[in-house]
Amino acid sequence: MHDFLIELQAKLDDLTSKENINSDIGKLQKKIDELKIQTRLDPDSVAKLAREIEELVNSKITISNIDIDTRQIGKSGQKAGQEFADGIERGINKNISALDSFKKSLQNIGMGSEQIEKIAKQIKNLDVQIESLNQSTSQSKNKNILSVNISGIDKMGQAVKITEQYNTANGDLIKRIDSVSSAQKKAGVSSDNFVKKQKQTIANLQNSINKITSRAFDKNASKPIKSDSSIEKLQNQVERIEQSMNNLRQSTSETFDDIKLKVKEEISQFEILESKLRKADNVSNKMRGTDYSSGLSIAKHNLEKFKIDSKDFSGMTQTIKELDSAIEKVGDSSSLNSFNDQLKVARAELEKVKAEAKRSFQSTDIVDAVNRGDYDKKLRLLEASYERLGLSADEVKEKTNNVSVALEKLNYKNLDTIVNDEKEFSSALKKSQNELAILKTNVDSIYNTKRQLKLSTDIQNWLSKNSRASADAKRSLTEYFQELNNGRVSVDRLEYIRQELQKIDAQQRGLGKIGKNLKDQFSEAAKGFTQWLSISSGVMLLISKTKSAITEITELDNILTEISKTSDMTSNQLKQLGMNAYDSASKYGRTASDYLLGVQEMNRSGFYGNKGTGMAEQSLLAQSAGDMDAELADKYILATNAAYKLNGEADKLNAVLDGQNSITNRNSVSMENMATAMTETGTVAAGYRVKVEDLSAMIGTIESVTKLGGSEVGNALKAILINLQNVTSSKIVDTLDKANASMTEMINGTEKLRNPIAILRDLAKTFNQLDEDDPMRAEILTNIGQKYHANKLGALLQNMDMFDKMLVDYSEGEGSAFAEAEKSTNNLTGSINKLNNSWTEFVNSVVNSDGLKTGVNSLNNLVKAFTNITSSGQNLRTTILAIIGTIAQFKSKSGGLMRLIPIVNNSPFLATVEFNSDVYDSYVCA
Repeated sequence: MHDFLIELQAKLDDLTSKENINSDIGKLQKKIDELKIQTRLDPDSVAKLAREIEELVNSKITISNIDIDTRQIGKSGQKAGQEFADGIERGINKNISALDSFKKSLQNIGMGSEQIEKIAKQIKNLDVQIESLNQSTSQSKNKNILSVNISGIDKMGQAVKITEQYNTANGDLIKRIDSVSSAQKKAGVSSDNFVKKQKQTIANLQNSINKITSRAFDKNASKPIKSDSSIEKLQNQVERIEQSMNNLRQSTSETFDDIKLKVKEEISQFEILESKLRKADNVSNKMRGTDYSSGLSIAKHNLEKFKIDSKDFSGMTQTIKELDSAIEKVGDSSSLNSFNDQLKVARAELEKVKAEAKRSFQSTDIVDAVNRGDYDKKLRLLEASYERLGLSADEVKEKTNNVSVALEKLNYKNLDTIVNDEKEFSSALKKSQNELAILKTNVDSIYNTKRQLKLSTDIQNWLSKNSRASADAKRSLTEYFQELNNGRVSVDRLEYIRQELQKIDAQQRGLGKIGKNLKDQFSEAAKGFTQWLSISSGVMLLISKTKSAITEITELDNILTEISKTSDMTSNQLKQLGMNAYDSASKYGRTASDYLLGVQEMNRSGFYGNKGTGMAEQSLLAQSAGDMDAELADKYILATNAAYKLNGEADKLNAVLDGQNSITNRNSVSMENMATAMTETGTVAAGYRVKVEDLSAMIGTIESVTKLGGSEVGNALKAILINLQNVTSSKIVDTLDKANASMTEMINGTEKLRNPIAILRDLAKTFNQLDEDDPMRAEILTNIGQKYHANKLGALLQNMDMFDKMLVDYSEGEGSAFAEAEKSTNNLTGSINKLNNSWTEFVNSVVNSDGLKTGVNSLNNLVKAFTNITSSGQNLRTTILAIIGTIAQFKSKSGGLMRLIPIVNNSPFLATVEFNSDVYDSYVCA
């Protein structure tokens, strides 16, 4: 009580001295009020405080020449002491009452008296003035849990809420959670800071304890601790940790640091004990069930294998010497186990050395990529993507500034920092790409540039294909086309224009205005020639094209004959298939023979009728959109159909083709490589429940990063997927477990294989959190990717954001393949193919009396007639008329009507060939 001693000097001023003493009495009262809360609530403390107060009150203060009201001091002191004592007594009585009521509630739930008293004692030792005390019970892991909720005032004067959990079987404390609901800060700022520090430390330590104990007692771990003796040892250590934690909760600022170190020491001891017990409980799979002699033989074999793996790394020389020495000293099972542990440590050391070497190689790879301009290209593609959304040059520069800065730093090619510089660039690139994706989503809700471009192309193609349409229809669609190409058009307006296109198409089709005559197609093809054709050379061209048509018709007849051998189609069905081939092929800018060969291949694979023709069209679409040959396209369509059991349904195949084409359009991947990889790995992927869109994104990601080609990427993915489901390989299983990417999971009490994509996502998360020199990285690549595919696995794991982006690209691919094919269809080659189809179809229809063979014979006669006419020296007009007459003569055999109609009345120069009211072409007659 030295804080309350009043020290006076002689001969003080009377008035001042009185004021000082009265002030001290007020301070005394305030201090006593504080002590009501801060003092421990045990009887010894109360008695001690009472004695001190009594001594203070009874002490005599004698000051000469000063009139002090000592009665006031005594009165105030006695009052304060009595109030304090009463408060203490009320607090004690309240705690006793609360605990008595609490004990009765525990009796009601069937707890024994020994357990109840144990719990009550622990609550009493909290030194909390109890305001409320209640309990509830629950069950966890076959253990009955008692949860106790306490509200009150602690020794620091703070209102607290405490939740404690006990084992009802023995009354042991399981865990405790403190929550300060309000702070009076009576102990000052320093005490408040200490409390915060104490609580934060306790929370952090408790998290660590929960984590290591959960791991240690996990029966589903890859190498669980199962023996009762081992578990008991761990539980004993947990109790020591909990005791230290309780001491930490009760610590003061003076004792806090020492007790915290004690807690950490106990935690460390637990981890050491866990490691020892786990090794003791889990003998190596290779050693399990083997005798000492066999185990020694295995160990020697493993050592030789380690030496082979280490031969290229000079830094492992000393380690190998130590292992050689250790194996010589092995004489029993115990020393053999010690050697195996030493060898395991050596393997970890080797992986670290390999990682360092890989880092060196990686630096070289990055330098090569920088020199090739790979990173510059990524930035340019990013900028182009922003530009396509309509951003200005300044806006694009702002959005990509961080990537530009990182690229500039990477271009310095500092070998000491280049790996980190590359990671910084990739991180900045990923961040900007994510911003781009968000921006695109926002823009697409108002504008959809992809739909706008497609609709513009659709209108342009319609106008070019339907020159016979009415003037009003052409004018309306031309205006829409100009609107679509003069700036952004809202989504609602796009939908309106699309519906108008459909209406106009339906109207013109009903009026017979759809399509264009042969003259327009000749004009398209002629654009590719740099010389004018004279009228005479035009006649020769007509003869030449007729001869080519004969050859084409012969080839088509041969293909139809082969189709008849593998199908049950009637002669009329075959004939119709042959005639339909021209239009089907022209849609994709391919020849009729291309189409029929596709139908033939589908028939050979067991797909007939509409399925066969539908799959053949999908093959043509793949050829046209992906610039691939017919053989690869057929394999691709058939493999995709078989892998994902699409039952030959063209719309489902088209959806896959659209999605994959969208990925190749938006990323550095070719459709040819995509198709090749699908052919290689589709069946395996589907068998392991990998969705086609996921497989497409995997192919795209690996190919975009590695540029290794479709065949190698496909084989790599096949091997990786097999490894991710290989439960028989302990090496792979252990690696996945350590990487928190378990191969299996428990579902309704049954162990099931996880989907490979889910495993890859978990694996990627762990892989990318590891330092580049962490041996675990090398273990993942080596054990899962294995020798030949580690680089492809690494490319996938490090670019999961690209994988996710490609999933979005796939989902947005509707109609993309046909839009891509139309570009090929309308180029020079496609236009010539369409012209060839139209001319061959025309010739075929003209001479088709009793079938294709009769037509071929007739056309041979026609060519001879051309030769006779032109060799006789007749003038050109007579020649043209004779040609038409000859055609009419042959055609009349089938009952058709052909005539020559002057385009200009009485003009001997311009005429149109018409057969059965269908206009085929116009001729200039001299």
